[in-house]
Amino acid sequence: MIQGYKPGKGLTQSQKHKIKEILKNQCLKKQDDNHCLCLPIPGYNKNVYRIWRDFPWESWKCNCQYYVTTQRPCSHISALQEYLKEWGKDGQKRLF
Repeated sequence: MIQGYKPGKGLTQSQKHKIKEILKNQCLKKQDDNHCLCLPIPGYNKNVYRIWRDFPWESWKCNCQYYVTTQRPCSHISALQEYLKEWGKDGQKRLF
């Protein structure tokens, strides 16, 4: 298992590994400048999560159980932020 969230128990594993898997499997897909999807990690889950920019605060939100329950950045948001930080340096590979 890569990682999951159990209410009352927290995360089952570190987010770092799941973030790497999301990026390695190219699960992030841009919908528009303020929305993207995080597609399932092959062999891990079947859920598609929506990530969107919350205006006017410029923060990201996600519809996954962890974010909805805790209101803290989840692995999907963290993977998007890592992607933007890493690939944003190269104008040809930007997601947003």
